[in-house]
Amino acid sequence: MGIFKRKNNKNAKNSVKENKVNKKNKDTKQDKKTTKVDSKTKPNRNVPWGRTITTNDKYLGKQKTGSNKKRPVVVIDNNKNNELAVVPLSSKSGSNRTELKCYKNKKTGQTTYYKHYVEIEDDEGNPIVINDKFRENHKNMDVSKEDVDSIRDRVLNHSLPSKSNKEKIQKLHKKNRD
Repeated sequence: MGIFKRKNNKNAKNSVKENKVNKKNKDTKQDKKTTKVDSKTKPNRNVPWGRTITTNDKYLGKQKTGSNKKRPVVVIDNNKNNELAVVPLSSKSGSNRTELKCYKNKKTGQTTYYKHYVEIEDDEGNPIVINDKFRENHKNMDVSKEDVDSIRDRVLNHSLPSKSNKEKIQKLHKKNRD
């Protein structure tokens, strides 16, 4: 009879442990259900300078280009609300474009150029944020810190539209204070 008592005691102890484990599992399942993040909305976090973002030409700026080409842009500034200031990248040289020294297109290996104007709003006048129009690229496609510094210097100090670019950056940071 003593043998059965031991087994029953072990079974009783095991069942208590199983109940505790089941309660923990139920709690974690409930937590997972309540903390599920919608795939279209991402958690609020800062986008680092130099991160590239993919967008369509039609979403950049208020001017209508009629182009539906996907274009990478690089983040050169942001505010606490995660609103971004971006500079468009291009694979072709031309007026108001400068070559990036340390960055090549990862897919094609071509030399990459940046345009000399800053964008802080999309085609509808809304601030640029990570959403369906502006998709963040993987961090292995980031532009180096040296290139970001040279882009900022050229775009804000040594280009034809530098005055309007500075005003856009100031406007971006003023939104943060309001």
